[in-house]
Amino acid sequence: MGFLILTVLLSVLLIIIFRLFDRYGVNNLPAIVVNYFVCAGIGSVYAGKLPLAAFENSEAWLPFALLIGLLFITAFFILALTAQKFGIYFTSLMQKTSLIFTVIFAVLYFGDALGVSRGTGIALALLAIYLITRSDRKKPSTVAWTWKLLMLPLVTFLFSGIIDIIFFYLERTKTVVPGDYHFTSFLFGTAGCLGLLPLLLQGIKGTLRMGRKEVIGGILLGIPNFFSIHFYLLAMGALGGALVVPLVSVGTIMCSAIFGYALFREQLTPQNLIGMALAVGAIFLLSTTIQG
Repeated sequence: MGFLILTVLLSVLLIIIFRLFDRYGVNNLPAIVVNYFVCAGIGSVYAGKLPLAAFENSEAWLPFALLIGLLFITAFFILALTAQKFGIYFTSLMQKTSLIFTVIFAVLYFGDALGVSRGTGIALALLAIYLITRSDRKKPSTVAWTWKLLMLPLVTFLFSGIIDIIFFYLERTKTVVPGDYHFTSFLFGTAGCLGLLPLLLQGIKGTLRMGRKEVIGGILLGIPNFFSIHFYLLAMGALGGALVVPLVSVGTIMCSAIFGYALFREQLTPQNLIGMALAVGAIFLLSTTIQG
């Protein structure tokens, strides 16, 4: 359970850092690229080998890691924009309600049975997420509510679901050993290398804006980012993906609502507070199904 708690706290910290990027004028894309190379470096130190060794050893997880790396660089950039435009706990809503995809995948592909406790727990979790993130505030007049802007949370929702499904599949099929630093360093390295392409294009066009703030921001983002994924995989290995995905989702939403109010004064409504109570009940129900 300790790995799960650390995953939740680090996941919230990532969204907080993105909000701070906006406050201090940090350019998202260069900082995100730096972040991924920091992650790859940490993983390589722990693994004792460079990411490229995966090609030499023909690792079974290689195609999955390449796909995740591609999704990571895109999803993280969209996640940053969503957090900056919509706030912390709304972003968590769109990111973590993606557990729906994993549950459907588990039922359809692996033939899992939800059961009464787990089904009720997931239903309460979804209701809690809705209530926690519901806001009665009017949209800020400074925001231009275009279709392009509204696509940000939808893309965050979709990409988060796809990434969770892949991690869940790797855990269930034992394709990745929990805590495999080589796997995490490779997928982060892949994301970093792919992120260099748009930076190169910006450099050619003369629009690249990268300085000390982006480097420092990338380092501060990379450390919790690496360990959020590492602890997430360890939690899946210890408790199973069917349990970890909804618990992380609800826990992240709860903590995001709390930190969003404490740090950025994102207002909590009575519906938000009721949602937190429901989330506690959902966590209890889901926790009783570890062996289920």
